[in-house]
Amino acid sequence: MESYPFAQLGEIRIENMHRLSTRLVLLTVLMLLLSLTLTACQSSHSTQTDKIGKPQSIAIQGLIFKNLSKRPVDKVTLRVAATRKFISCGYIATDSECSTRFPLKDYQGNAISVEWLLASNRISKSDFYVETSNIVDTTTPVYIVVSLDPQHQIRAEFIQ
Repeated sequence: MESYPFAQLGEIRIENMHRLSTRLVLLTVLMLLLSLTLTACQSSHSTQTDKIGKPQSIAIQGLIFKNLSKRPVDKVTLRVAATRKFISCGYIATDSECSTRFPLKDYQGNAISVEWLLASNRISKSDFYVETSNIVDTTTPVYIVVSLDPQHQIRAEFIQ
């Protein structure tokens, strides 16, 4: 059988082009993933400041209602008037909690209101803010913890 040097050269070029196109596809996929990662790390709202006064974002991933009172509570609702958003739990036994997770939301520093039923009496606390002083790492998403105490007081804070 007669060998043609050009035919062998063509096979080598095709094989090299296949390797090159595979590498280009992998590089494109890696660049796309890097781009998505950098985009996901950007934020638009902020409340904390770093050492030089630059604002930093606080990402909220969920809410925990803690019932520290001596009786069960019903229909606990947290409202943010500025955004017209709310979240609620139906029943929380004594020394228990109700929690939920949601897609990450940037904390905007808006006033909140909480209301609940205790022994059929409606209790409401309005226009207060979540305590932010205990946040150590603003790159880690937080939960808002709303504690209802026996004196009908509320404490709202972030936990990591």
